[in-house]
Amino acid sequence: MALLIALVNWSIIPLTVKDLPQSQIAGIGIGASVTALIIYLFTRPAFDAATWAVAFIAEMLWTIGQMGQFISYTRIGVSGTIPLSAGFQLVGNSLIGVLIFGE
Repeated sequence: MALLIALVNWSIIPLTVKDLPQSQIAGIGIGASVTALIIYLFTRPAFDAATWAVAFIAEMLWTIGQMGQFISYTRIGVSGTIPLSAGFQLVGNSLIGVLIFGE
């Protein structure tokens, strides 16, 4: 259920908030933080410094990519952005799987 809530949060906010990309990122960040806090209260996972560092770097990189996607929503529209984004994810994941993980 928590995963469903998080996915709905990520998919609905960018399309409903017709504002600056910074506002959309802030809305997703706040919604994801609230969702994560609720999940944390029920599951109590263990964290260490390495986990926090990797999560922080991953979040910074995700934010850069998401900002680019939100900016492209306004420039080329949702129907042009989503196929490009999905295609790049499929190609990128395949390349990373082959080049880094040897699969």
